[in-house]
Amino acid sequence: MFIVEGDSMSTFGQNLKYYRKCKDINQEALAAMVGVKQSTIANYENGNRKPTVDVLIKLSHSLGITINMLLEENWTEDHLIIKKTRQEGKSIEAMGIDLCLEHTILNLLNHLINKREEEVYLTIQNIYRDKGDLLFIFEEVIKPVMVQLGFLWEMGKITILDEHAASEIMARIIDWLAVKHSNPYGENEKKSQTAICLSISPEQHTLGIKMVSIFLADKGYRSICLGNNVPTLSLLSQLESLKADMLILSYTMPEHADAVANLVRVIRHEEPLKGLKILIGGQGISKPNAFVDGIEGAFKSLYELDNWLNLDTK
Repeated sequence: MFIVEGDSMSTFGQNLKYYRKCKDINQEALAAMVGVKQSTIANYENGNRKPTVDVLIKLSHSLGITINMLLEENWTEDHLIIKKTRQEGKSIEAMGIDLCLEHTILNLLNHLINKREEEVYLTIQNIYRDKGDLLFIFEEVIKPVMVQLGFLWEMGKITILDEHAASEIMARIIDWLAVKHSNPYGENEKKSQTAICLSISPEQHTLGIKMVSIFLADKGYRSICLGNNVPTLSLLSQLESLKADMLILSYTMPEHADAVANLVRVIRHEEPLKGLKILIGGQGISKPNAFVDGIEGAFKSLYELDNWLNLDTK
């Protein structure tokens, strides 16, 4: 017996893909949980097949959502699932914030989509005032919001203009945080170390590398963010002239891994840069391509970068 019919198949497939990604479950893992083949999940998401009632129930249970959430036409913020890297299931009320973390993120997402920049600023300002922790704000608030924003665009729930406007608002908020949280030079013994941060040339996303650069500055590094689309020869010249100790390369799209590997290969052939430490980071990293020749480490979160820095200084 099938209950997904006609045009609703497309909606079901989009919702299934959306919630699966929100829960960070790949097609193969979900298929194993439900008891079907990976190709079956792919066909569901592409709208080529429809599930039986039994399979639909198993899908909802596996994803921790209701059947209606898989079948409904319109996305509503009440049904948004937030993936949290830490603080899972915890309230931030105990930290001096009167809203739960998930509700805060939902409100921010709604403000961004509706282009209410002042509300975004006030929300982040309140969190910063009560928490004062850049790592927490970047990883537990801003990152989940931007990931969910990307999912909504990918699922066709918002337009590319909505996504661009939201990114610009968040970029200004991050710049405000950088100034607000800046430490005077000489306060940290690591200030003699220089870190260069940039997104690989094909990348258009720079919020991640901007947060990395600010985080490194907070850790005491002389951190310089070059954004994206930096010509290779200019980068080599900068690395040498600034006597850089570390280079952080970021990418969000897995298909840009080859561009990262090629750039690292070029840098490693430069004799003056033999002592340069190279790290790669971003959502584009996956286990098969995480560690390329010539790099010291790879990280998908600032928590992982923080751990690496702490180990590197021991």
